Amino acid sequence: MTSETKMAWAEVGNALEALSLSLKLHYEERAGTGVPKTPREVAAIVNGAIAAIGDAVDDQAVREQTTHVAEALEQALCETAQAIPANGRHSHGPGPYIGEVAEGVDFRRVLFTGEHSQLVVMTLLPGQDIGAETHQHDQIILLLKGQGECEADGIARRFTSHTALCVPAGTRHNVHNTGDEPMRLATVYAPPEHPAGTVHHTKADAQVA
Repeated sequence: MTSETKMAWAEVGNALEALSLSLKLHYEERAGTGVPKTPREVAAIVNGAIAAIGDAVDDQAVREQTTHVAEALEQALCETAQAIPANGRHSHGPGPYIGEVAEGVDFRRVLFTGEHSQLVVMTLLPGQDIGAETHQHDQIILLLKGQGECEADGIARRFTSHTALCVPAGTRHNVHNTGDEPMRLATVYAPPEHPAGTVHHTKADAQVA
């Protein structure tokens, strides 16, 4: 294989990786519901296209080779989509983050992680709670949408939109969605609590993480 051919295929790999990143960021910024599903769909299309080329060849060895390439490309695209943190580089910091916080469907998603603080958004379904917990650092919880109850040090209070719950380190606390609509929360940890780029699509995902 000539150096020119190797460079050409390397460029294909770089282009596919860039496409996966662009798609992930695009859908993350606009809805958050199609990630990483969309890169997977692109991967499936690539797989199908290459497999079709192989199907047109009589040589069985060549057909098997094209199938292998198609599967490898599909896997690479999916792995790339999984490896890119939510909202791309912003998840890791330390650069500034400007983005949507009021919309989303994931139970927990880390949007920004700096050296001393972290921004996390959460969505609680009707009847769902975060789960009673205690941290060894301060936490500020902002209720963006919905209504429910918050509890700190055993004292329960009504929790409504545009209300903040400030939780000092060592304080046992919880938030419960008692309304009929999803509850949207934004949380600031200082220092960071979760690994940069963490995404828990459901509460069950968070419990096994």
